[in-house]
Amino acid sequence: MLIVHLPVTFQGEYDVFRRPPLQTPVWVGRGSAAEFSASSDECVAVIPWQRMAWHTVLVPPKVGKRWVLVLQGLLEERLLQDPQEVHIVPADPMGAWRQQGGDCLVAVCDKAWLREVMAPWQAAGLKVSRIVPEMAPTNDVRLHLVVMDGRAQALLTDAKHVWRLPAERRHAVVAFENPPIECEPSVTDEAYRWSEATPQIQTLAQRLANAVDSSWQLAQGEWAQSPS
Repeated sequence: MLIVHLPVTFQGEYDVFRRPPLQTPVWVGRGSAAEFSASSDECVAVIPWQRMAWHTVLVPPKVGKRWVLVLQGLLEERLLQDPQEVHIVPADPMGAWRQQGGDCLVAVCDKAWLREVMAPWQAAGLKVSRIVPEMAPTNDVRLHLVVMDGRAQALLTDAKHVWRLPAERRHAVVAFENPPIECEPSVTDEAYRWSEATPQIQTLAQRLANAVDSSWQLAQGEWAQSPS
């Protein structure tokens, strides 16, 4: 399996990992989609956390096949752009909420950006079977310390959100929540400033593997793969 870590800002290249069965992915290299066109491996694309937004909406009963339009209407006042300009995927697309209504967790990303980064893979003839978020809400409250632009960036996940935390939130998190924390190896020292819990080391490759193992499937709509 090839795991393609999509770039936050597209400059023609991608970081690509290969994941042998039941093993941690190994970085293959950085290059254009055409450079990997000879691969026959299954491809999974991972959307960086910076490109995702998360919302929970209260859906009325019996939306059925109209769910896309209904979600667009419910999100209209929350989004910074027209709802038709974003890719909207519910956590459970075939769930009971389509008939019974209720709370629905929704993943959102910009369509124009997703088209830009996915088009070279389609042009190279590579089939991307799944698109998944790098970071998604978690059942429990959890801290993640990742490397962004060479520095530590804290993210807090719960059942409905992926929060990007400013450094000044550090004392509040330690004092009142003290959640479990996962961190990349190079920012372990910083992890102790965010939580008294012993940090669990998680490399970028391991984080991408967890993303692939999740139940999310954002390859829907214009990015859905045909049965053939």
